[in-house]
Amino acid sequence: MRIITFGVFDLFHFGHLKLFQNIKKICGDDSQLVVMVQDTKDIFKYKPNAKIFYSTAERVEMVASLRLVDEVVVYHDVDDDIQKIDFDIWIKGPDQLHAGFLRAMEYCQKKGKEIIVLPRTDGISSSYVKNIVCDLGGGHMKSRIYGDKVDIDSEKVHTFFEKRFCRENPLASVMVRASADDCIADKRNDNEKRLLKNLVDFSEPKKVLDIGCGCGRWAENLQKMLFCYDGVDFTENYVEAAKELFKHNDNIHFYQMSATELNMNILRDDYDIVILNGLCMYLNDDALKGVFVSLKSLLARDGKVYLRESVSTIGRRLTLKDFPSEELKTDYNAIYRTPEEYEQLFQEVFPEASIRNSGFLLDKETGAREETNQKYWLLQIPAFSSIAGGGN
Repeated sequence: MRIITFGVFDLFHFGHLKLFQNIKKICGDDSQLVVMVQDTKDIFKYKPNAKIFYSTAERVEMVASLRLVDEVVVYHDVDDDIQKIDFDIWIKGPDQLHAGFLRAMEYCQKKGKEIIVLPRTDGISSSYVKNIVCDLGGGHMKSRIYGDKVDIDSEKVHTFFEKRFCRENPLASVMVRASADDCIADKRNDNEKRLLKNLVDFSEPKKVLDIGCGCGRWAENLQKMLFCYDGVDFTENYVEAAKELFKHNDNIHFYQMSATELNMNILRDDYDIVILNGLCMYLNDDALKGVFVSLKSLLARDGKVYLRESVSTIGRRLTLKDFPSEELKTDYNAIYRTPEEYEQLFQEVFPEASIRNSGFLLDKETGAREETNQKYWLLQIPAFSSIAGGGN
């Protein structure tokens, strides 16, 4: 006999355990319990203001670890997914009554499937636990923020990158890989290098500005196609390492400066391409808009902006604020905006610009995550009223 039950199972608690125990009591120890765990994206579709603590994969792992559970399946829409799974009895909660659950109940009635309603365990619920956690200071709960626009501490971001610098493998450290030995940073770099060379015509040498240049990977990637390259970064270690690496290249220069305080007296005003890679997620909204506005003074007529950024793929912003990352072994701060938020900013700052190309970059092999991915845009920026040309 196969039993199914649906839920989010975010903060697993005693009430969830009692549910599974009661199912086994009712249906017998030899019954198969299949727990349907809702995907994070679909939770937000139905509950836009939900506060979710664990990812889908984490919730699945927790539920699957219980000896009472025989199988775990990720579901999206209860009324669709109930038709795709083999079961004999559906055990549900008394409050599972929204439209999707009502349609699922109709399906069961038509197919002769038994439905059993079990009461909730008194005095406990995920919402109750979350409220207690928030009242006690939050921990992970307050450091993983969905939807709300909150600022991160730019000084903590600066300190994070200063500490991450690895002279032996600066590429892995600047691309925020947990290990310099997993080769994913190299794979990502190779893929992105091929992409940009396909997107932009480099038959003529280009003037390139790289904002947030790190160790100068784009100077290396485009070295043979450059008229000149200027890289700026706020982290001294990366800038000094890049200067040493390219000390014999007269057309490649590096400057330590913040993206939010660009020195226009040093930089050109006729760059063919401005590159922003993995920078915007570490800037608060006002600072980010300021960076985009500054591009108007830096681009040549009909110049291009190549932006690649980590974005939220769950339909709403995700902010990590002092998030205790086990992977990076430190507290982490970043803002994963939605692609739509970036495109709204493009429209606001560059109303005449066109998106020449865009797409997602990562797959499972190169580190795509459940809630985030990397997306790129190539923007064609029309000529501005100010006279382009000149520079150093």
